[in-house]
Amino acid sequence: MEPASIAGRWPLPPLNLRHLHDGSFVAWLWQKIDALLSRPTESLPLRDGEIAIQVLGSAIFIKGKTGQLHAFLWENPDHLEYCSSRLVMVTEVPFGSLWLRRHVARAVNIRCGVGKFPDDTLPQESEAYVTWLTKVLMRRVRTQHNMRLVRHQVADSLGIDRGLWHLSHRLQNTGPLDNKTCFRQYNLCVRHRIDLLEIEAVMPCAVGIYAALCESSDFPQEGEPTQRLKRYLHAHGISSRVWRLVLTGGARLLPLIRQFYRWNSTNAVLDCLKVMDGLGAYRKLPSWLSQAIFAEWGNAGAKREKYLPLMGRSMANLRHLVVTAQSIFVKPGDAGEQQIAEVVHWLTEPSTTPLLRAQRQRGWPFLVREAQAFYKTQAEYEAASGESWPIPFEQLQVGRWSLVPMSSSVQLLEEGRLMRNCIHSWTDRCSLRTHLLVSMREDNGRRVGTAHYEWHADHWFLHDAKGPMNRVLAPAHMQAFVLARDQMPDPILNLPENNCDEATDSMELVGDPDHSFTEDTSAITNATWEAVPG
Repeated sequence: MEPASIAGRWPLPPLNLRHLHDGSFVAWLWQKIDALLSRPTESLPLRDGEIAIQVLGSAIFIKGKTGQLHAFLWENPDHLEYCSSRLVMVTEVPFGSLWLRRHVARAVNIRCGVGKFPDDTLPQESEAYVTWLTKVLMRRVRTQHNMRLVRHQVADSLGIDRGLWHLSHRLQNTGPLDNKTCFRQYNLCVRHRIDLLEIEAVMPCAVGIYAALCESSDFPQEGEPTQRLKRYLHAHGISSRVWRLVLTGGARLLPLIRQFYRWNSTNAVLDCLKVMDGLGAYRKLPSWLSQAIFAEWGNAGAKREKYLPLMGRSMANLRHLVVTAQSIFVKPGDAGEQQIAEVVHWLTEPSTTPLLRAQRQRGWPFLVREAQAFYKTQAEYEAASGESWPIPFEQLQVGRWSLVPMSSSVQLLEEGRLMRNCIHSWTDRCSLRTHLLVSMREDNGRRVGTAHYEWHADHWFLHDAKGPMNRVLAPAHMQAFVLARDQMPDPILNLPENNCDEATDSMELVGDPDHSFTEDTSAITNATWEAVPG
């Protein structure tokens, strides 16, 4: 037990948690954490050349003979649970303070006499105490240990190949961790090291495309990697002109695939390449144009598996749009983006027939004029026959922004047109009055974001919020939407009793193979929490 002078150096928790607090327990727990960080890993050889590497007493990585790594988490001292390799970052082991929270939760669990419960079932008071204590200990960790150095030590112990890590970092289309490399990508590079390094040397832009397709069941197994990829694409109907796009701009297609496709590597890549072929985009489409086209059917919160069937009958019109828009815009501003979104929406409407040659020759002004006329007709129809519903407030001021709720299908149509999103289709849900779409506007009336709130269990919940063309909002704008949630009045309800419990979809602004571990790891003990004081 720590002397009182040492225990007294720890801050006190909030008053409602002090009955759980013991300075001696905190000092003891810190000694354990400090020891783990001083020696973050320990290794144990297993059968058949595999190695088990324990990291900070909270996870075990099994390294196979080929160099692939698979992570397992200690759920309790006797049980390991497999962790998907898509969710573990190569350069972020340990990640943030999650490892520390697991240790704190386990120690508090044992001390409170509920050691048989998993971490996520702590009593509410203990949960709050764990959160507070984790923050306190993390501040001490940052002052007394260099976590960057700890991560380097862990990477060295895991035997991470730096060349393969740099290569896997380019495969951003295969993971859900933004621009962070996950172990699924790293393991793929380990399995196909020779082929990927050759592709990297002769046609670096095609590395990501090759990695996404090389494990398909019908991918050729003989010949040079570049020729095998070319044969595979041609067998799936990809033209020679799109093959040149793969060679020169394949890497630039990966962010587009990650943004709009519900990930299935083979299907997503092939569908995207066929869309590019249909659009006549044999050079990389600028992002402002590709986003405007794909956003008509999907977005980051409502990804789709395929877009080619959806574009089918509109493909000829979209091909004309691609040529015409790029001849007018280099990088459009807000007004230009709005025009492009309106034209895309009009060209892809079921009522719009393929453009005649005489219409195509009229150029961009004709497209804009027809799209605006379509929107005007649509607005007149909504004004005459559209729906409206009561809203809990007319306007809410949060900082320098005004938040205005949508109260009719006409307003939804206008918001969708100006923000270049698909909320015009939300009339049915908004009319339930438990869903509220709110527009954020600056003092000059400029719209900067749209948010979706839902009323449930007597509270407003913020489902999502996006900027123009479904872009990610600035942190200040998102924070304003969060603050508004607690200021919003209750909705005006007049509904059947069960309507509030209907399942809801996520707003359309924004929705591994198992590794069997059977080796004996009894030589690696998880005895960190033996003899917990108090």
